[in-house]
Amino acid sequence: MDSREKGPWTPGDHHLKMYEPTDVNFKRLQTCAVLNTDASFITFENDVLARQARGDASETALIKFFESVDPIEKMRKECPRVAIVPFNSANKYMVSVNRTKESKGATHRIFMKGAAERVLPRCAFYNGPRGEVPLDDAARAEIEEMILTLAAKGERVLIFASMPYTSIIETTGDLINDAGEPTFPLEGLTFAGLISLVDPPRPTVQHALNECKSAGIQVYMVTGDHPATAVAICQSLGYRLTPCEVLKRAPGQDINTTFCIVHGINDIPQFTEADWDFVFECKQAVFARTMPEQKQAIVHHLNKRGAVVAMTGDGVNDASALKVAHVGIAMGSGSAVARDAAQVVLLNDDFVAIVDGIREGRLIFENLKKCVAYILCHFIPEFGPFLISVVAGLPLALQTLVLLFIDCGTELFPAVMLAYEEPEDSIMKIRHELQISTL
Repeated sequence: MDSREKGPWTPGDHHLKMYEPTDVNFKRLQTCAVLNTDASFITFENDVLARQARGDASETALIKFFESVDPIEKMRKECPRVAIVPFNSANKYMVSVNRTKESKGATHRIFMKGAAERVLPRCAFYNGPRGEVPLDDAARAEIEEMILTLAAKGERVLIFASMPYTSIIETTGDLINDAGEPTFPLEGLTFAGLISLVDPPRPTVQHALNECKSAGIQVYMVTGDHPATAVAICQSLGYRLTPCEVLKRAPGQDINTTFCIVHGINDIPQFTEADWDFVFECKQAVFARTMPEQKQAIVHHLNKRGAVVAMTGDGVNDASALKVAHVGIAMGSGSAVARDAAQVVLLNDDFVAIVDGIREGRLIFENLKKCVAYILCHFIPEFGPFLISVVAGLPLALQTLVLLFIDCGTELFPAVMLAYEEPEDSIMKIRHELQISTL
């Protein structure tokens, strides 16, 4: 945003301008965003940002922003929803049909929001200074350039569009067929605008990732976001490697310094075993725009190569991958489906908690080894005289009751103390070779 300029941005401008809340095009974007969201407030403090909301995190950010302009519930009551196509990871868009007071005889309006590559191709117009204007190639290219610019900053970009729809049907069953597909058109939309959301990693994540690296744990980013957004987030976490296309490996390329980007929708369906080998041997790999079946495929191919896989996720689209991983880790604020599919639920939704759990597990493992070593060490001087006495036919040097008193009186407490040893500084620098076996 450029605070020096005010007014609506349209293709042809050289930079973004800050919207005036009273601008007609801003109002159209506001209407698209408010009516095509399911999030709602459950507390009503005067400070909008302090309010708690029920719903998706992205939608919560939208309603908090627009509530500061106009009450969202008032807009929703004036334009009630009559049909909805929920967001899913396959379509990557959400559609809402609402009754509105349209001009030119239209009784309803179709609102769509979602990923740029799914919504923008359906747009045929945009709102210019003098009304709707055909969305030509030049305007479309400028919008796409703006999307890439925002995504390259690590921001998640949502596209909003709408169109009038004349219908006398008032029941959801007539607008959505039995397969859950809309019976109304989704082409020829009017581009209303785009909104970018900032969801930066927590400050503690970079240190946690460094600990994983030193401990021999390979971390892969698997996201549904745009590849440019994924790369920007990686760079914010300290990965300064030059990205390359995974299927265009250069001759003589050093695989140990390669940072490869995998486009889930475009690349993974074409992958061969050699491609999977290349990706997993890279120093760092990012999987962007992934579908649920592709997340499951990533976990499957890691399992196939003998890796012990922990998968994190919070949505319905993560459930299948959480199920096939050795350890499925769901976020406490995530969907019930994800929590049911996982073996571990993080109540604080913090990646650092996973690293803390690994450290605690390694501490238990190391202390257990110390206890076993200690018990074996004191067992030898006790068992030695007993064995010599039996072999030589001599009277027992140590009677059974004496051995019991020695063990309980002198060995028990030191062994227990070893179990409570504090972790050593190098505990997260030891590379453990884990083996999965059936007991």
